[in-house]
Amino acid sequence: MPADAMPGDVAKDPKSCLIAVTFELREHALAHAARVLRESGATPAQMKVGIQLAMGKTKPAIANELGMKQTTVADLTRKLYQRLDIHNAAELGTRIWLGEGRREAQRSEWPGRPARETHFASLFAASYKSLSRPQ
Repeated sequence: MPADAMPGDVAKDPKSCLIAVTFELREHALAHAARVLRESGATPAQMKVGIQLAMGKTKPAIANELGMKQTTVADLTRKLYQRLDIHNAAELGTRIWLGEGRREAQRSEWPGRPARETHFASLFAASYKSLSRPQ
């Protein structure tokens, strides 16, 4: 009720006191990870392992928690990485938590300039070789 309104006036015209409320629904982290993996075509078993990997757990801890052998977890992880075309848990976390669109936006920092991926090892390969060889 507005501060300057009288209760009797409000009772006669309740529309004068309407308040707009906006709800923003956010997806739970585990539900988000499951949705991203499901949309990527992961099997239910791969989803269970993938969610745990994205949360930062190790393969032995995942095997213990899910009641699987470590070799099963390793195999599911390998197949999940192949399906998603990634190579490690860090890339999995990036795919789940940052999403594809954001990753693409980060790659092309300058508009009009093609995105270029450079690996740090290739930048310093000559330096490493010259340091490792005695002259």
